[in-house]
Amino acid sequence: MRAQYEAIAEQHRKDAEAWFVEKSGELKKEISTHTEQLQCSKSEITDLRRIFQNLEMELQSHLAVKTSLEDSLAQTEGDYCGQLSQVQQLIRSLEEQLLQVRRDTECQNANHQRLLNVKASLELEIETYRDLLDAEAQGDGVDETSSVTDSKSEAQSTESSKDPTKPRKSKTVIQTVVNEEVVSSQVQELEN
Repeated sequence: MRAQYEAIAEQHRKDAEAWFVEKSGELKKEISTHTEQLQCSKSEITDLRRIFQNLEMELQSHLAVKTSLEDSLAQTEGDYCGQLSQVQQLIRSLEEQLLQVRRDTECQNANHQRLLNVKASLELEIETYRDLLDAEAQGDGVDETSSVTDSKSEAQSTESSKDPTKPRKSKTVIQTVVNEEVVSSQVQELEN
């Protein structure tokens, strides 16, 4: 009976040892598998950290480029605002010059018109003097003297004074002057 118990105990010990060896092997396999997974996870974490650092550096680089571009944009806007202000000042100056040129042109046109009026009145006066000279040449011995009044008309008279026995002829030129311009001219001839 004792031999049977010892045999049963030996059998249990062998079974327990086999179970232990089996369970130890499974556990070792599991530990090995988990160790590999841990190594893979550590390697993956290292790779992810490296990728994160690279992305962080790239983000910082992009932020620096963005800041640089914003500064460049602000500077460009400032430059263009300054140039726009200068162009607007130049346009205002040119508009003022153009206005002055228009005023000068209008003034020159008015002066030109006034000179044309003066020319016309002078031509009329020259024609009148020619008529007087022609009349004097035909009127034998008629002497001409002129007198001017200070009102709105000018008068020029001619008298014959060579021979006191001849009747005296008197020619009077009456010119109406408005704003220093001759607007009408008349010749009157009188015998005394």
